[in-house]
Amino acid sequence: MGAPSAFARERHVAASVDYLIRAIEVLKSHEFEQTLNTTLISREPIGVVDLIKPWNWPLNQIACKVGPALAIGCIMVLKPSEVAPLSALIFAEFLDEAGVPPGVFNIVSGDSPNVGHAFASHSDVDMISFTGSTRRHSGFQGCGRHDQTCPPGAGR
Repeated sequence: MGAPSAFARERHVAASVDYLIRAIEVLKSHEFEQTLNTTLISREPIGVVDLIKPWNWPLNQIACKVGPALAIGCIMVLKPSEVAPLSALIFAEFLDEAGVPPGVFNIVSGDSPNVGHAFASHSDVDMISFTGSTRRHSGFQGCGRHDQTCPPGAGR
């Protein structure tokens, strides 16, 4: 689920790999510290990031969310769509084989109304990256310590 297999092989995988390669290239020149007059600006990992993704573009949505969070050094908890979780599980195997330390990338499975809301409102979460429909988005409004919501991504 998520895409026809031929389209997934031809487009999804290639787009995801290209995105990760580009993220690596950007990271090579990213300035984590910058001096502006007498002020030192330091960019640090935000902490624990919840990554909530829809069923469509399953691998690409993961790459687009995990690439930057991993590069900057965040702890990630991915909640894939309950109807298409296999890409996330396979991606986790890739990260494990690549040597990502245990606990850096985590997966929570379940439906959005129950698991997703508890997941997004957890007190240890520092940031939420949500992509999905407005129907799914409405359940996350008001979640998090800062009572902020993001506009819905692609969807209905």
